[in-house]
Order: sequence, then structure tokens, then C-alpha cells
Amino acid sequence: MHDVDVIKVEVPRDATVETPWRLTHLTRAKYYVPLTSARDDLDEASSVGYTVSQAHETFEPGSDAYALRVLHQVAVTPLSIDLTSRVDFQVLESLFRGRDEPGTGK
Repeated sequence: MHDVDVIKVEVPRDATVETPWRLTHLTRAKYYVPLTSARDDLDEASSVGYTVSQAHETFEPGSDAYALRVLHQVAVTPLSIDLTSRVDFQVLESLFRGRDEPGTGK
């Protein structure tokens, strides 16, 4: 399918064959929160750790995090490798060049 390069599937820990699934979008909320390790010098070896955010109110409905953590459903998220922003290129170029946004007078 055009613009779908990868399908990301996340399954709740307590899922069964009856657990519903839903198509979702990738959350922009902070889902994994890094844990800092105690060390005196950056040259010291340390472990990398994280915790899963419990701030469910930050997960937008329709997102993978919302489906997984709030609804306890399987989240199926189509991903594209094209990371190009969908911003209006004319508006962005005008901002970069220091001109007014087209049609806004700003």
C-alpha cells in the first residue's frame, strides 16, 4: 500500500485471542521516560533504563499509546519511512526567507 512501509503492532501484556485491535496513529506524547543513572564521570559505564509513562491523560485518543495503555487493546499503527513533514512548503519557505506568509499579511 502506498505510504505504508512498516506495520507496528503492540500487544497488551494481558491480551488474549479475544482482545480487540484497532488502527492507530503514533503518539507524540512522551511514552518512555528515561531514567538517569548515578555516576560521577561520563567515562564511567552505566546502564540505560526507562520507565513507561503513567500519565494516561497525555495520550491522545486514536493513538497507539491510548489503545494500549488506556483501552488495553492491540494497537496496529501503519508507519512510513518518509519523515518529510506535511507542512505547506510555501509557508515554510517564506518563513525561512523572512517574508510574510502567503495570504496572511504576517
